[in-house]
Amino acid sequence: MGFGIHVGWAIEGAIGSAFKIDATYISPHVEMSDRLEASTKVFGVPLVMSEWFVGLLSPAARAFLRRLDCVKVRGCPVPFTVYTFDMTNFPAVFAEPRFDEYGSQIAVNFEEDMQYRQLQLGLSSEFFDTYNEGYNAYVCGQWEDARKLFERVLQIVPVDGPTKNLMDFMETTSFVPPRNWKGSRYMPDF
Repeated sequence: MGFGIHVGWAIEGAIGSAFKIDATYISPHVEMSDRLEASTKVFGVPLVMSEWFVGLLSPAARAFLRRLDCVKVRGCPVPFTVYTFDMTNFPAVFAEPRFDEYGSQIAVNFEEDMQYRQLQLGLSSEFFDTYNEGYNAYVCGQWEDARKLFERVLQIVPVDGPTKNLMDFMETTSFVPPRNWKGSRYMPDF
């Protein structure tokens, strides 16, 4: 199961039949969420978020995310970055809401609440640091450097889908960026 998370507007209604009882949501933003969900299979992760959604998160929440790629897609005039939240540990009980003495829900404190860090048990800072360094080299068009760094990432986590995806893409041009490389790739099927 995959999840695509985006932000925007939508129109809700019973589309197509006067007898339909479940709501349908339509808008370019709903379609983007659908595309993000479909891209979970491309990147090999269960969750893909758009940069517009990520921009609404607190810096502490964004610190848990990993950039997957900067993409251009049909119907969107600008390239954008997609992100994921890596999860390796799935506790039986997670994120029970907490309430203050007045019954209002207490906001999540991503900096101090250890349960979010526990979701990423087994992923070392070396994994994230090496991946981020490789990703920066990839975006800057230094694909040979990116290849070496991503090979190190795959030694740490051999089954990492995002790293494999970027390596496969760079390999199509023998790890030499196209002459018109501007830090993003066109994904027609996205």
